Formats: sequence, C-alpha cells, structure tokens
Amino acid sequence: MAVTEGRRLALFEAARRSFGEPEAETLMDLVAPAGAQLATREDLAGLESRVVGNLRGFALSLVLTTAMAQTALTVSLVLLLQR
Repeated sequence: MAVTEGRRLALFEAARRSFGEPEAETLMDLVAPAGAQLATREDLAGLESRVVGNLRGFALSLVLTTAMAQTALTVSLVLLLQR
C-alpha cells in the first residue's frame, strides 16, 4: 500500500503524542516523503561505474596533454639552443 501524505501526517501525530515534538520531527526527517524515489544499490553501482569511466578518460587525456606539452617545450628549447 502506497504511503500518502495523510498517512505520513497521522504517523507524525502519533509519534508526537508518544515521543514528543522534536523526536517526531526527527522521525519524519528520516522517513521518505510520499512518491520519493530512493536510489538503489544498482543505481549507485551504475553511477560509480560511469564516474570511474569518466575519471579514467580524464586521467588519460591529462597524461597525453602533459606529454604533448612537455614534448613541445623540449622541441622549443632545443631549437632555441641551436641558434
């Protein structure tokens, strides 16, 4: 059965009567609102896979760019020293 906002409010009122206002508010902060879509382990694993793939691509690009810049600098220094 889906949790409606009415049922959430009833839970809050029952918790408030049983535990007090601050504790009831803490409980409601921890309970997902009606209709919320929570991430699953599979969602997080997919995200991790994409992030790792992007970081690997970025690292490779950074290494290649650094190597090309170093090569260009070396060639420039050699040409300058030959004058």
